[in-house]
Amino acid sequence: MARTRLYRDGDLEAEDFPVADISDHLADPTAVVWLDMAAPTEDDFATIGEELGLHRLAVEDALHAQQRPKVDRYDTHGFLNAYAVHLDTPSGELQTIEVSAFITEQTLVTVRKSDDFDIDAVVQRWDDAEDLAGSGVGYLVHGLLDYVVDSHFDAVQQRRSLRLRKSLVTLRRVDYQDVYDHVLRASEWTESLRDLVATIRDTQLNIQGNRLNTIMKQVTSWAAIIAVPTAITGFYGQNIPYPGLQQPWGFWTSTIAILALSGGLYTVFKRRGWL
Repeated sequence: MARTRLYRDGDLEAEDFPVADISDHLADPTAVVWLDMAAPTEDDFATIGEELGLHRLAVEDALHAQQRPKVDRYDTHGFLNAYAVHLDTPSGELQTIEVSAFITEQTLVTVRKSDDFDIDAVVQRWDDAEDLAGSGVGYLVHGLLDYVVDSHFDAVQQRRSLRLRKSLVTLRRVDYQDVYDHVLRASEWTESLRDLVATIRDTQLNIQGNRLNTIMKQVTSWAAIIAVPTAITGFYGQNIPYPGLQQPWGFWTSTIAILALSGGLYTVFKRRGWL
């Protein structure tokens, strides 16, 4: 079912009139007409396409889903394709909802590929800013794009830093570049979240590295302490005469040296926080 609106001199004059009446309204240069079509067929486009001089390639893009976000300029009209997004909170999945629009000096024709696109929300934005209706078709296009970009921003605000990383990349890919102020904010949120995920991972790796360094310091410190008695007893175990050989004072000298050097190393390592 098609929906229609007629604005004249910035005032909403009629709604839901027959599509066949559009040509009569457009005869008045002060009139602006909006036509909305949900999942139209080629037959639906036959009359309106000829009347508005819609280009065949643009009509094909409007009829087929999964077109890239774009703005094309033809001789008699412009063609716009964009994506609104919706975040499914329980699953964390990001859904994209495609919408196309034909733009002439007096008309805006919106083409929704499915009823998932909330056209009522767009109409509400127009009604909330009815003081701007005197701007003509630009007023209608701005309301449409403002809704599309705000859906991106709302989805980013419901972020989950790790589970939504894939969805945020999808959001960035379908992001539309008009209504620049809102798009820029959505892009900055997306980039900051990706940086946050990378920072969390780097922090985890740094913590693991610090723990490993602490363990290595402790192992090295104890190895140095154990090496002292090994070195001294090994030295005195050589088959050559040495001071204190077979004398009590030689035994006590080596024992005191072991204890003093080991205790000294322990104190040094303890003060440095290695033990």
